[in-house]
Amino acid sequence: MLSDIQNFLDELKIKNNSPRTIESYKQTLMEFYHHIKKDSNEITREDIHNYLIFLNERGLQKSTIALKLAILKSFFKFLLKHKKININPTVGFSVKKEKKLPVFLSEEEIKTILEKAQSPLEKAILELLYATGMRVSELCNLNLFDINWEKRIIKVQGKGGKERFVLFNESAERALKIYLAQTNQSYPPSESVNEIALFTINGKRITRNQVYRIVRKYLKTERKGPHILRHTFATHLLNRGADLVSVKELLGHADIKTTQKYTHVTIEHLKKIYKQTHPRA
Repeated sequence: MLSDIQNFLDELKIKNNSPRTIESYKQTLMEFYHHIKKDSNEITREDIHNYLIFLNERGLQKSTIALKLAILKSFFKFLLKHKKININPTVGFSVKKEKKLPVFLSEEEIKTILEKAQSPLEKAILELLYATGMRVSELCNLNLFDINWEKRIIKVQGKGGKERFVLFNESAERALKIYLAQTNQSYPPSESVNEIALFTINGKRITRNQVYRIVRKYLKTERKGPHILRHTFATHLLNRGADLVSVKELLGHADIKTTQKYTHVTIEHLKKIYKQTHPRA
């Protein structure tokens, strides 16, 4: 089974999946292998069932179990395609996910956070995440040449290597220029700086963990991390009248169903306003 796992991971690399995604697949498949201790063609539906029970007894969230099952489904689909197995043992299994509304900051909360930002680097990162709704991985991969200062547009490389363009506001532009001036990086960039990272710490491209530490520094303890700024970006746009399709494009979602989760948040927002303002609410 170990060789099958490696072959599967190799195919993920060929298909341009991110290193983070591949590592997640590897961890789940190795965990499954050590739990089952069977060859790929010996695994039965009962084994899959018992593994799901094992995950549930560990107290994992349904969303985590659903992700692990999805990885197993992809793996066994790969094996079936390459005729390593005759029957896919994962067919018919599903995990009902818990529906959770995205956590987001109020306009007053985000304003306070942006005002408290201490260093030019921290200020630029917080402003840009909120102004664009980009993912942390996308921010870490930004280069100087990705910014079009005249149009206030940034080219972002999203999931699966897909490129899209996001907009940024005057506040983010000001924070970026202050940060770049401090680091002695020029703007607008010349053609010779195509691979120079936009955000660096000690001369090295910033990492996801470093961004997490910066954002958590300003969030309340119950807040989870930088993704909340992405949720906040989407929710504030919809609350102020943006259409769902436009928000989908800005976020880089492949399916509008992913974006629709934010409409539930805006409905809750409307209910709150209704109760506060209607005389008979």
